Amino acid sequence: MHFKKFIPILSLILTAGIIFQTGLYQYLSFSIVQENYIPIKNFIDQNCILASFLYISVYIAVVALSLPGSAFMTITGGVLFGPILGFVNAITGAVSGSFIPFFSARFASQDVLEKKTGPWAKKMKRGFNNNALSYLLTLRLIPIFPFAAINLVAALMQLPFKTFFIGTFIGTIPATIIFVSMGVALQEVILTTGFSRELFMNPKIWGSLTGLGILALMPIAYKKFIQKTV
Repeated sequence: MHFKKFIPILSLILTAGIIFQTGLYQYLSFSIVQENYIPIKNFIDQNCILASFLYISVYIAVVALSLPGSAFMTITGGVLFGPILGFVNAITGAVSGSFIPFFSARFASQDVLEKKTGPWAKKMKRGFNNNALSYLLTLRLIPIFPFAAINLVAALMQLPFKTFFIGTFIGTIPATIIFVSMGVALQEVILTTGFSRELFMNPKIWGSLTGLGILALMPIAYKKFIQKTV
């Protein structure tokens, strides 16, 4: 076993551990966005390209390090950048961020990683063996397994980069649209009501909440009706 093969994935784990220990991930907070909304928006208006680059960079780090904050980043993209640029920036960050653990895991020793993964990995591997692209699309569209776990198993299965990219890009679109739309709706009320329970009574975000509800029910429907036939 060559230790050098594990340097990329160990670096990700170490960095994530440092962020958790120092509490830096707590800055991914709606309250911080609310408190600094006006200066952030002014910065974006004056430096749109730089602001987009910084946002995408943070999003990539969140996904690559498996930090709790992907949904927050997508919603914030809608709040700060609007529907079109918010979607472009969010999907770019999400997809690009998934490449880092994917290639890091492929570079490491597969035998060792397979021993460290649980039974969920075996279930996914069976699906990938049947039809890699179709199964990856299903996993991305229906949140059956954690996003980071899918990246890892896809790497273990030596999925071609093209297949991984297409499945991740297309499969991430629906959830990105829903969360960005919610962010756009929140943008209209953030200066008046703030991030409070009253905000979620606003009719403008009910479409997004309905979409989230459908996404939450999809894993149940998958296990009940589809998985039995596979």
